[in-house]
Amino acid sequence: LYLDFSGYCDIAIGLARMLGIKLTENFRWPLVADSPADIWRRWNITLTNWFRDYFYLSLGGLKRKNLPRSMLNLSLFFIAVGFWHGAAWNFLLFGLWNAAGVSLYQYWRIFKQKSFGNHPTLLSIGSLVNIFIYMPFGFFFFRIPDFATGFQYISGIASGGAHIMSVHYPYVMLVVLVYAIQFIRKAIIPKFRSGQW
Repeated sequence: LYLDFSGYCDIAIGLARMLGIKLTENFRWPLVADSPADIWRRWNITLTNWFRDYFYLSLGGLKRKNLPRSMLNLSLFFIAVGFWHGAAWNFLLFGLWNAAGVSLYQYWRIFKQKSFGNHPTLLSIGSLVNIFIYMPFGFFFFRIPDFATGFQYISGIASGGAHIMSVHYPYVMLVVLVYAIQFIRKAIIPKFRSGQW
C-alpha cells in the first residue's frame, strides 16, 4: 500500500517537474514515524492537511485545557478521513482505529512527560510498537473486503498465522526490507553522522 501510494505520487511529482510545475511532497518517510500522530504528519500529507485545515480546525482543533473535547475532535477528524475513502464499514473501522491510536498516544505523551520526561528508551519502544503493530494493523482494516474475511485473518494471526505467513512470505520479506531500509536511512545514519553513536 505504501509503495503504491508513494510511488505514484513520486511519478506525478517527477512528471510535473519536467513540465515546470512543482508539486508538494505527499509522503515523508512514514515508515520511520515515531508515533501515531507522526504517521499522519508524514502519510498522504496533502489529504491530511486539507482535513486538518478545513475540518479539524473548524471543530476547534486541539484544546489543551479540554482534553476530552480534543479527543472528540480527533475522533471526528479520523472518522471523516476514513469515510473519505469510501462509505463502508471497513473505512469506519480504519478511522476509529486511528482515532483511538492518536488519542491514546496523546494521553500517553502527557503521562510519560510528567512521569519520565523524554526518556530515549521509552521513545524507541514507542517507535517500534508504532511501526510494527499500530500502523500495519490500521491498514489491515483499510484493506479487508468484508468482516468475515477480516475475522478469518485475525483468527489466523491469533492462532500463529502459519498458513497466512506461508502464503504471503515473499510479501512479508519485502515489507521487512522496506522498513529496514527506511529505518536505517532516517534513524540510524543521521546519528552516526552527527556523532551521537
